[in-house]
Amino acid sequence: MDTPVEVRGLVRPHFAHPAGMAPPGGHSRETVWHINAKHRLARWAAGQPNVARVRMEQWTEERNRRADVDVVLDGGAALALEAQRDLITDELWQSRHRDYAAAEVRDVWFMRPDTRIPHVLFAEGTPAWALYHRDESAEARLGEPHKRGLRWWAEDLRLFGPHHPPCARDAIVCERFALAELGLDAGGVTSRPR
Repeated sequence: MDTPVEVRGLVRPHFAHPAGMAPPGGHSRETVWHINAKHRLARWAAGQPNVARVRMEQWTEERNRRADVDVVLDGGAALALEAQRDLITDELWQSRHRDYAAAEVRDVWFMRPDTRIPHVLFAEGTPAWALYHRDESAEARLGEPHKRGLRWWAEDLRLFGPHHPPCARDAIVCERFALAELGLDAGGVTSRPR
């Protein structure tokens, strides 16, 4: 949601939010990791063969969310690539995720390495990735294979091997991919066969 600003200042004119209209928690400066992550993701997405448009810092049509990297695929599917440096609360993440879903935008989350990824992403069926700068790679968080029960063949067979995204209570295993090995589709990030 946009927050209004007005021109203030007797000594030096500047923009400021009217009283009580600033974003909750105020503004914080963008980190070097976040800036680099957005640019790296934008360059990577623009190099995908099925991508029609890539823009950074784009608002949804309702202007309630601004994607770090906005991607539109050839078929019209919209993706929001989000670079998240710090752990966010489940409630804040769910609010963002639901706003994107209402706007028919698939949100894809890239976390800074060593940042704990909230399991609420997995409960919502949303994959999470860690983004590494030094070697241009991303790490997928996979769910460990489930144990076979009495009628295991009647369940989703993908769950009996490492699966992406993990289920909400799965133990997590990590697999690292070069960004060049990853693609995009309407469901988010995909791994290409090696």
